Amino acid sequence: MVSPGTLQLVNTLGEGENRTYEPTISDAGEVSYPDAEGLLDDRDDGAVVVLERLADRGVLDREFQSKVYICPECLTEGMQYSSACPSCGSIEAFETTLVEHTECGTVDVEESYRNGVCPGCERQVTEETLSSQQRYVCQGCESWFDTPANRLRCRDCLHVCQPSDSHERVLYIYALGKEGDRWLDDQLRARGAIADELSDRRFETTIDAVVTADDGTDYPVHVYAVDSFLDNRIVAEIHDTPTRDDVEYLLDASRALSAHPILVTTSGVVGEVVSDRLAEVDVTVMTATEDGGLEHSYRISDEPRSTESFMQRLASSLDVSGWK
Repeated sequence: MVSPGTLQLVNTLGEGENRTYEPTISDAGEVSYPDAEGLLDDRDDGAVVVLERLADRGVLDREFQSKVYICPECLTEGMQYSSACPSCGSIEAFETTLVEHTECGTVDVEESYRNGVCPGCERQVTEETLSSQQRYVCQGCESWFDTPANRLRCRDCLHVCQPSDSHERVLYIYALGKEGDRWLDDQLRARGAIADELSDRRFETTIDAVVTADDGTDYPVHVYAVDSFLDNRIVAEIHDTPTRDDVEYLLDASRALSAHPILVTTSGVVGEVVSDRLAEVDVTVMTATEDGGLEHSYRISDEPRSTESFMQRLASSLDVSGWK
């Protein structure tokens, strides 16, 4: 779904230089994109969902920034990693040099042999009778081990937990790439084409309109056009490949606003489910062409995003007073 808010979100990146949407983390540990959130409509999902959806479709480029871990106790972000004892869980576990006296088997820290005497058998030691290795020693339970456990420690409340018990947040930066530029151009060109066509036919036309129905419900639409003399209204929605939900929203808005619905697709493609639904309702479907024009046709595919094996068909003719 490409709502007016979603299109504005992408267009804002296109209008700026080196513009990106960067994340913030609230005191409750929630990741948000406030610059993007303020552009979306009430019909949209949250900014995180919308940005991810656009990135998955290739409209936005997604760059990994970092991971942060949120404390499960106090919700402070930025827990610190620490090695820990796998036996007792204490983070007072440090890597050190352990020395074994091979004649008696005593193992102790290197400092215990400083005087040349084994701390176990109390005999004199030589370099030939000592074997050293790097290991971890726990100051809590005094055990030693080769591989420490992983723990996270909250810098605020000092809570220690396993990484799996914390709240992991992956942070991305979103930007508009070359593919997104092309997609944005297609959407804006289609929106401009239908708006200009309606204006030429003496409709008072508004782009990215929020129209209030008689029951007080607001309907954000890409284009809203009114012919006061003939008492005609039109709502037009622009989508690359419209979904069933896109069609249903357009129908709901047109009924509530007593307007004729127009669906403009920039890809010229609809899926079979959408095509079946369009055959049941009075919706004008058009395809935006690369030269900025509009055609009364679209193609059907069982794979909505495929570009192969399409069937060609004509959509229904326009049945709007004043449009001939």
